[in-house]
Order: sequence, then structure tokens, then C-alpha cells
Amino acid sequence: MVKLTAELIEQAAQYTNAVGDLELDLRGYKIPVIENLGATLDRFDSIDFSANETRKLDGFPLLRRLKTLLVNNNRIWATWTRGRASLKSLTYLRGDLRDGEVQLAV
Repeated sequence: MVKLTAELIEQAAQYTNAVGDLELDLRGYKIPVIENLGATLDRFDSIDFSANETRKLDGFPLLRRLKTLLVNNNRIWATWTRGRASLKSLTYLRGDLRDGEVQLAV
């Protein structure tokens, strides 16, 4: 498992995705905990957390720009215990829970 650090965020792929949003690709690092996202300096419209070991969707700093969060193929069992209010622009969340899917489309 890899800890989500400022260094990992800096080294991860960053690109413009198919819909023209700036995306941070954190796919497949086996990240267990969402943390240190303040290191993104709120530069990204989309973050791909797919194929990690994340169990909870919480711990988000204020990210006004983030619109899309992809969390497919994780081990999520709890959502938004804290931190949902920090994602004011979030309009698309896609992933799966242990007993179903989590999806937000506003």
C-alpha cells in the first residue's frame, strides 16, 4: 500500500481528459486513505481514485474546483462521514460500495 503524499500527487499523471477537464490520475496505487489532497492546490476538475484500497470517502480539504470523483474498484464501505461539504462543485461521483454502487449525478 502506498501513502498518498504530496510527492505522489506531484509525480502522478496529470492531463486534460476527454471532456476537457484537468484530471489527476491516482489510479492503481493501492492508496488506503484519502489524505494530503491540499497538495493539489485545487488545480483539478477531476480525480481518478479507481483501483485503490480506499475504504472511506472522507478527509477531503476544501476543493472548490473538483467536479468529478472516480472511485471504482475500491473497498469503500463508508461515505461522507466528514468532508462532503468541502467539495462544493462536485457533480459526478462514480464508484462501488461493498453492497452496491455509490453514484451522485447532480
